[in-house]
Amino acid sequence: MATSTLGLILMIVFVVLFSGIGILLILLHQRNKKKAQESMSWHEIGGTIVKSGVAVDESVFGGDDEQGQSQPMYSPEISYTYQVDNMLYTSDRVSFAGKSSYSKAEKAELIAAKYPDGSKVTVFYNPAKPEEAVLERSAKGSSVLLIAGIVFLFVGLISLVVGGILLL
Repeated sequence: MATSTLGLILMIVFVVLFSGIGILLILLHQRNKKKAQESMSWHEIGGTIVKSGVAVDESVFGGDDEQGQSQPMYSPEISYTYQVDNMLYTSDRVSFAGKSSYSKAEKAELIAAKYPDGSKVTVFYNPAKPEEAVLERSAKGSSVLLIAGIVFLFVGLISLVVGGILLL
């Protein structure tokens, strides 16, 4: 009896955890898509790239190779300034997809190369909140959140079905 109760508790925790993460990722994707759509009516202004490069971090998954060493992850780092109503703003948001990391430096370098230091760019900013700005009015790459959310939700629901069958 105690084993089945423990199994039921573990199943519920697993289902709630995976389904909750799935729903959160799907909602984040929806928010990014909505923001990208809203930005189509944002104002445009000229800006200047003040920093363009590639940052190197360790993989969040820890030991990835045979020796247990974590693999480096490469992220484009872009920051820019723009001026609205005599107020200077700085932002590092390129698009609504969020920060991207790659296992190959070349991919991050390609993105950084689109925005070389000192180059002039078009900045799209929210007229209601001028500190909110992007260089690209898209959520490209945000589909990863949607796919991961669906997978997590699916695993949670399958766990509910299988766990329910096994506990009956």
